[in-house]
Amino acid sequence: MAIRDLIEREFQAFDKLAGETVQMWQSEILTDLMLVITQLGSTLIYVCVLVLVVGFLLLTSRFWEALILFISLLGSWLLNNLMKEMFARPRPALQHLVEATGYSFPSGHASISTAFYGMIGYLIWVSLKGQYRRAWHVPVLTCLVLVAIGISRVY
Repeated sequence: MAIRDLIEREFQAFDKLAGETVQMWQSEILTDLMLVITQLGSTLIYVCVLVLVVGFLLLTSRFWEALILFISLLGSWLLNNLMKEMFARPRPALQHLVEATGYSFPSGHASISTAFYGMIGYLIWVSLKGQYRRAWHVPVLTCLVLVAIGISRVY
């Protein structure tokens, strides 16, 4: 047995364990919540948020921040697609909340959301840091949203 086959078998076992563990918690309310959360990682939502945030940044003469946000979204999308082709990891054979196509690793929802919403959180945090004493809540909320998006994809 080749080392690649052994590694693939381990990945499949991990996928099955993670999927079954998360799916044990299924409920109607949690499923509805996960459907909403997973939509935060959809292309339509990315584009809408990008237009709104970049529009705001441009109106407030924050051109560099607008460019950085655009580059973070485009760059993470390109890097994710490149890595999917490199790893070529098939999707686990589990029941999915939302059907997706293509390779499973890395998760586009998780990686692109991390770069995009992480950058938005960072820009908000930097702008509040000097003005607001409790700016610490911005990175905490950003991390909670990103973890929730990741969990919603496994759910």
